[in-house]
Amino acid sequence: MESIYKQVAIFIPTRGRFQQKLRKTIQNFHLEKLSQNNFRFQNLNLIVQKQEVKEWKDTAINIEAVNNDFRIEDVRQHILKHYQQYKYHIVIDDDLKLRKRGSKESAEMKKLSANDVINFFDHIISLVTKYAHGGIANERNHPKDIGLSFNERVGGFHFYNSHVLKKCNFSYCDCPEHEDMHATLSVLAHGYPNVISNYYAFKQITNSVGGCSIYRTLTTQNKNAKILHKMHPKYVKMKKKHSDTWNGKKISVIVSWKNRFYDFHKNHNIVTCDDPLIVHGVVLKFMTDVLKQITRKKNTNKKRKNGTNIRNQQHSQQNSKKKKRRKKQEKKKTIIKVKYNGLWCVAKGTKRIEETGETIVDWGKGMSTIYEEKDYEVKIENV
Repeated sequence: MESIYKQVAIFIPTRGRFQQKLRKTIQNFHLEKLSQNNFRFQNLNLIVQKQEVKEWKDTAINIEAVNNDFRIEDVRQHILKHYQQYKYHIVIDDDLKLRKRGSKESAEMKKLSANDVINFFDHIISLVTKYAHGGIANERNHPKDIGLSFNERVGGFHFYNSHVLKKCNFSYCDCPEHEDMHATLSVLAHGYPNVISNYYAFKQITNSVGGCSIYRTLTTQNKNAKILHKMHPKYVKMKKKHSDTWNGKKISVIVSWKNRFYDFHKNHNIVTCDDPLIVHGVVLKFMTDVLKQITRKKNTNKKRKNGTNIRNQQHSQQNSKKKKRRKKQEKKKTIIKVKYNGLWCVAKGTKRIEETGETIVDWGKGMSTIYEEKDYEVKIENV
């Protein structure tokens, strides 16, 4: 795994939180200590406005300066655009507490030591090398069983394949203050699932001193919520309700993350299911209605071509049992195959798809499906 570390860069955008008591992420992730002790992630960077660089002269972490007028969406876009030499980016908000989940039965959290943090980052590397984008659980949300979940909101702690996100051709700056949601929806729209690790969780206080609170207001939040809705109208719904944080009526957004992802695959006659078995970050499952559609089209074409002969065969008493049996078996076959990430994938079992040369799949009811490249093909751009 050593060579992987050279392909990874960690970024912590920060603004107005240079005082020791406000350096939450740096303290809770033990980053000062790790950066001075041959931390295997050598590409560790604080992204700081030029006017605040002098306030960070006591840190051992590398400083990267950006313009004073940069907001968080500008910083995220800057990182994505100007650090393409690193294939994998980990971008962490500057006000997080990191915890490890205790057990499936409870939401108990364990505070992490410096060594635990190293193990945590190794865990993140194992995910970002398989999935195009993702994050970790938010402690504020209802806890899920320990494990991985897919196609959900990512906040606070982001990791992604920078080459994939660049290909998706979106800009964080197009959707201020909801830039992370816009980014996730844009990547899901290209068929790349995200992953959330529920082995860990972060805690974050909304609108705390510094950071986005310097310029974010109730008015800007509501204005930019409408922009997010306008950019993704089918998947973002708006609901106005009273906010204690903002002391007023705030437009909240309800986002259909999974539908955004599934719709891409439906349009390509593929469905991805939330299954831990991975084929380049995705488990593909063919939809029943897609199979029916293909079968129906195949049978319709056959009837048009051989209409009279088929009717005669159906009503002929001279058909042997062997012919009837063969015909019945042929009706159960659908010819289909998928090309994903440059590899031909076929199904085994009722759900899973594996990289294999085999061509037969049992759908659980004695029905077989033959996969042939010439009859059905879906091409998705390589990661």
